[in-house]
Amino acid sequence: MTLNNEAFIYLGLKGGLNSFKANTKELVAYNNTPDLAKTNLSRINPNISVGLLFKHKTSRVSAALPRLFNTKRSNEIFINARDRVHFYFAAGTAYPIKENFQLKPRLIYRTVQGIKSTVEKALWANYKQRFSFGIGLRTGAATSFK
Repeated sequence: MTLNNEAFIYLGLKGGLNSFKANTKELVAYNNTPDLAKTNLSRINPNISVGLLFKHKTSRVSAALPRLFNTKRSNEIFINARDRVHFYFAAGTAYPIKENFQLKPRLIYRTVQGIKSTVEKALWANYKQRFSFGIGLRTGAATSFK
């Protein structure tokens, strides 16, 4: 949807299937006691995703839910692993410093049920729309360089 000549809103929808398969036939048992966890599993779960992007001339803000379902891998046995609901929020802009030089700060927030949320902050520089360099810091001590 066009708001004006410099601002747009985009909505994204996606539907699909996630496949999970575990073949336990090759696992070695150290005793003859039956183990219910050594069950072959094969499951296909539906997946629906939605995203929203607001884009302005030099800035953008987005939010996304790439997995709307918290589906189980098996109904027969307890498995802690699931296709969990994710949520992403991102924002970024470009500040022109000189004619051919821009600074591009950005922020990305991600949260997943049952996992600690992460925040990534980055500052990139761009020269003549050809060369980029910068640094990014993520909670949990991850650092990236470009």
